[in-house]
Amino acid sequence: MDLKREEMILRRNDMSTTDLNIYDESVVALERLGKHNLAAHDIGVTFERQTTGDDERKFTSYVNLENHKIFSAYILAEVGSEAEGTWLAAYPKKMPPSKLPLTDDSTAQRMVIAARCPSGAPKKLAEAFQDFMAVLDTIRADDQDEETKKRENFQVTEWANRSDGDLLKPYDIMILRLLQLPTYERVPTKGSQETSSGVARRPRNKKSSTQEDVSMEPSVGVSPTVDDRKIGDTYHPNMLPDHRGPYFDHRDSKLVQRDYIDRDHHLIAPHELYEKLTEGTLFSAQISLHTFSFGGRVPNKIYHIYVEKLQIHDLGYGEIWKPSIPSIPSSSTPASPQKRFKMEKDEEVNKASDAFSSMSPSKKVKT
Repeated sequence: MDLKREEMILRRNDMSTTDLNIYDESVVALERLGKHNLAAHDIGVTFERQTTGDDERKFTSYVNLENHKIFSAYILAEVGSEAEGTWLAAYPKKMPPSKLPLTDDSTAQRMVIAARCPSGAPKKLAEAFQDFMAVLDTIRADDQDEETKKRENFQVTEWANRSDGDLLKPYDIMILRLLQLPTYERVPTKGSQETSSGVARRPRNKKSSTQEDVSMEPSVGVSPTVDDRKIGDTYHPNMLPDHRGPYFDHRDSKLVQRDYIDRDHHLIAPHELYEKLTEGTLFSAQISLHTFSFGGRVPNKIYHIYVEKLQIHDLGYGEIWKPSIPSIPSSSTPASPQKRFKMEKDEEVNKASDAFSSMSPSKKVKT
């Protein structure tokens, strides 16, 4: 094991200066969440699907059975490696030339976190993460049963992955997409694992009960000082250091400041994600679930998990992300995406992040 990772695990499990280390506090916070903890839910029991569209294009959202508002819940995890699926860059990791350019005013590129069980997690915390994965497994297994009945065969992009690539074993990586960040979003004057429907996904029992060529643009955009930042602030895309070259064609698009905060409770500007979300970073997140289905010669079904809110609780051990500038030639301009049906958000779950407020950063182990 990497020496820095070993030191991180020792720090998080250290009991020399407090009655509860950061992993103990994590378990307490998840228990305090109650019904806002993802592990407390089951598809068809506490939330259900709501699908709009036709056979050529369907969008499935998930709503609470209790109040019929959009389903959202919290998880706690650790940022995984690039090999496990994390991709923090201004452009997609894999994009065939036939689909270029995607990074224009009609589309959003979302950074991806491969969320894994925290390194060296005690039993209760490890079981909580397995329960998060069980919720996702059950949704996919239910969908697959329905596909079998209807004799449907989709090319599936899952919202979960396996760190060692063995798809016959239970998945242990959750693929999170940073909500609209960066969003090449037009404002007024914007590592997934592919499987086929034939790869069986069985429900898992829970362990617990609960632009133009931007080389001609001005220099990198500057964000407000930490104290002056506000959720919803917009910035020019060239704030991102790898937002350069012929791959980008943004004219009216902007990056948007989201409710992502560091362990000092400061908003994280888009360009700071490269250094804040290094491998091993411990974080909690409010997530929402979404499924997209597309017809055609090879029907596709795509599962996405969006990060509505994010809070960092402890630093990782990995290197700061330094993505290169893509040298990909431009091609035809894609069609603008269709507008989707919007649902009312559940403000109660949005406020539930207070459960993590008592968590303090882990201290350096004394020798």
